[in-house]
Amino acid sequence: GHPGSVRIGDTMAPDDDCPSCGHAHAPGSTCHQCGHYRRCSESVERANGNGACGTTMDATGKEPIVEVIDKFLCIGAFEHTSNIDVLIKCGIRTVMNAVPACTPCCSSRDITVFTAPSDARDASALDLSATVRILEELHVKAERADDAFPSRVLVYCMTGHSRAPSIAVAYLMYSERRRLRDAVVALARRYPRGHTAVKIKPCDYQHLEAFEKTLFGENTV
Repeated sequence: GHPGSVRIGDTMAPDDDCPSCGHAHAPGSTCHQCGHYRRCSESVERANGNGACGTTMDATGKEPIVEVIDKFLCIGAFEHTSNIDVLIKCGIRTVMNAVPACTPCCSSRDITVFTAPSDARDASALDLSATVRILEELHVKAERADDAFPSRVLVYCMTGHSRAPSIAVAYLMYSERRRLRDAVVALARRYPRGHTAVKIKPCDYQHLEAFEKTLFGENTV
């Protein structure tokens, strides 16, 4: 599974301040003040000199935002965009609305907010080719970011179960040259246990199938 994504009990040492949110809570626990999830592997990353830990956070008491590509791509729901301060503390600097028919629901001078490009033939559908190219540029930016000031991207849709994960699947297909079914399985494995995870709707899956043909040709397996 995804490292550090399993919730464990709060066992906290005195003055154990989280480097991401600044509150005192142990690695592997959720902050009771802001809902940020502090990853279990943080101590290992510190020892290796890799800086701030990755993020799984629960800002609403419901399912958390999930970081599916380390220090870069996070998947969440509409409700997760309500607390800009928490997003900033978790190193999220870009928010992508995965539903072209809806207006982005948050704004901040500290976070870039935009809607994923829609398909020219169907305004309600995504242009996945254009979307993954945007993510590729943001991924480069994230990799170049200082560990103390990460540049994560949150992709969200209404529930966080279909449209936003479908973008993550498309990016895994594009960036890691994975076939569709393999990319869906790979993404699901990066979610914490107990999370509803990936429930891609038939219409979104059809768009992914078309994108797969764009990437690999008509003879897909």
